[in-house]
This record gives sequence, C-alpha cells and structure tokens, in this order.
Amino acid sequence: MQRQVEEHKLSDGLRHLTMNRIEPLDEAVKRIKRSHTGRHPEVRITPEAEMRNRIVEFVGSKALHRVKRSELKEFMKGLEKDESVGRVPPEGWIRKNSHLIKGVKVGNERYCKLTRAGRNTYNYLLTEKEKLKEEQNNK
Repeated sequence: MQRQVEEHKLSDGLRHLTMNRIEPLDEAVKRIKRSHTGRHPEVRITPEAEMRNRIVEFVGSKALHRVKRSELKEFMKGLEKDESVGRVPPEGWIRKNSHLIKGVKVGNERYCKLTRAGRNTYNYLLTEKEKLKEEQNNK
C-alpha cells in the first residue's frame, strides 16, 4: 500500500512526520532486481546517472541486447565529447557494473550483453523518455 508523508512543525521548531495511506508517492528510485537472500540483495537505480544511461541505451539498442566489446570501448571513449557526461568512464566501469553488463564469448568474438537487471534498466529508461516526450507534447 502506498503512503504519503506529511510534515508538521511543532511549537519548538522541530519537524514531526506522519504517514497517511491516501495517495501514491512518485518515487525517484526504481527497483530493477528483487532480493532473494542476504547474498543476493535487491538492486535499485535512479534516472540521474547519465553515463550509465548512455551505455545501457547503447547496448540495449543493438540486436539481442549485445554489442562487440571493441564497439563498446569506442562508444565509451566518445562519451567525452557528450556535454551531459563530459568524461570517459574509468577502465573498471564494466566490472563495477557487472550487474548490468556481462561479457560473453561467441565463437572467437567477445561481446558485452545486458543482464536481466540491465534489460530492466533499459526498459525503465525507455518508459522515462516516453513520459518526458508526452509531457513536452502536452505543454
């Protein structure tokens, strides 16, 4: 059940929060992987990470949500020219974000492929872009 947080100022200047079950909240954090046990915690994302968004959109837009590793590295080098990102991701970015992108080998070629959480992130980013377009068209 969704809850709404109400804030009340008390006479001594402190704030007091109460919970009401009235209307749903717009949450800024989206869960892309549910938790199973303590060893497999849930993964949540926010839409503000431009570098991650660009990389996931690039890989997700390709056939089978997979791209050659060399193509991905070239794309990541080109992010420096993008004004919203403005820098090249560090070398260990793919390893640190292994919950989104994993390496696979098909024949002699090495590919980077979106994991299930990566595909969920890609779908979430697509719906967010569609919402923004609708809002701009309604204005």
